[in-house]
Amino acid sequence: MKRGLVCRVGATVACALALAVAPARRVNAAPGDVALVLPNFEPAKGTPFDVGLKIDTGTTALGGYECVLQFDPAVLQFLSATAAGAPGFSDPVRVASAGAATGYLRLGAYQRVSRTQPVGQNTLATLHFKAIGLPGSSSGLDLSVLKLLTPELDDVPSNAIDAAIVVNLLPLGDVNGDGVANQVSDAVFLTQALLGFQVLTAPESSSSDINGDGAPQTVADLVFLVNVLLGLQTPIAKATASGTLLLASLGGPQAEGDWLLVPVRLPSGETLGGALLRLALDPGRLEIGTPRLGPRAARMQVTTAQKGGELIVLVASPEGARVAAGDSPLLWLPVRPTRVDALAGDLTAMRSSAVTALTLRVADAADAAGARRVVDIAADGAEIAAMPARFALHDNVPNPFNPRTELRFDLPQAGRARLAIYDVTGRRVCTLLDRELPAGGYRLPWDGTDGRGIAVASGVYHARLEIAGQAPATRKLVLVR
Repeated sequence: MKRGLVCRVGATVACALALAVAPARRVNAAPGDVALVLPNFEPAKGTPFDVGLKIDTGTTALGGYECVLQFDPAVLQFLSATAAGAPGFSDPVRVASAGAATGYLRLGAYQRVSRTQPVGQNTLATLHFKAIGLPGSSSGLDLSVLKLLTPELDDVPSNAIDAAIVVNLLPLGDVNGDGVANQVSDAVFLTQALLGFQVLTAPESSSSDINGDGAPQTVADLVFLVNVLLGLQTPIAKATASGTLLLASLGGPQAEGDWLLVPVRLPSGETLGGALLRLALDPGRLEIGTPRLGPRAARMQVTTAQKGGELIVLVASPEGARVAAGDSPLLWLPVRPTRVDALAGDLTAMRSSAVTALTLRVADAADAAGARRVVDIAADGAEIAAMPARFALHDNVPNPFNPRTELRFDLPQAGRARLAIYDVTGRRVCTLLDRELPAGGYRLPWDGTDGRGIAVASGVYHARLEIAGQAPATRKLVLVR
């Protein structure tokens, strides 16, 4: 790789840096180098992007620098340069941009000894460019170091590493790759990608960074795109991620019939534009129902996708609705254990007495303007007790039936259970179950025969479930032959 002009006089300095060109290409420089930090995606034609000038001086203070950058003006257009906030270098970067139109850029900054000088790893300046070349065209960025000085004006040894920028085939916002950016179809495609139904190609992933924060394919990009479609924001605007930290967590489940409702909490002091959650579960032991949005998110839409042991939950709105500020649950997840353990005969236990964990693994959020919000996750998952909350005999399935149906019932505690079938006169037709059972949920078939195994006639029958300490439960069964 090509090196720029080298200065070898004065203090010894240990420098380290990293050069990121694309998601699959990363180059690490040797100590003593200065480098450009490129975006982690290929900039789309017509879109602005940033390049950082980075150095690590170890324990040696840096008092000034001067560099030359050469590039292809037919591929890249230089817009401006700003100081990156390194200690002592908060003044504007001095840029001799007379040659910028021809691809020659000279820049630098110098500070007085009385000011705090930067040590260690710092980004000295951020260079703002726009990709203007044809899709797939490439421009080298030839970096030469003219001067690196300590506060005492001693030279600091340094090298420079060149890089390259490739113009993306797709414009920013053309997520589905059809050549037209920021369309409803792009919002649909990005939604499918967030839920795992679509896999974006490298160019599509690059173009999905619609809010321009350097993080492609996020819920913040979706919120930003919806805002653009609704005319609330312009496509060239940029959304800056906030340092505000949100904390996502799962609360204790609450019983509601056969289901347990697990609250998902994402308290926020500001209005949110959307959220994406990824949860881990055991699909062989836990059934997930349709999420219920909390009052804060009542106008939002919730969509889920389950793949193996992962559940993805997307809270967003194609109409620009928002999640109000507050600390009440964002939504509730209905869950119930579904592990099947065979017992003697036809009786089957539907739920294990073990405890099943539902764990929140990833949480992502965006504010109302489509800026990404950092979300931390509470360490604990939700423990889902497998015991039914109440004594119940459920409707048989199917009903009416011919010739076989299935009865389901729940026992919140162990005991001797008796399940029998009666005709409309109250005469017992057969006894399906009379035995001690542990607490749990069960299912048991009836094949439409009496206690002698003879098929009974069409008509209305009643199932009656009895257990000590509980009022009997009954259900009507209709047999149609």
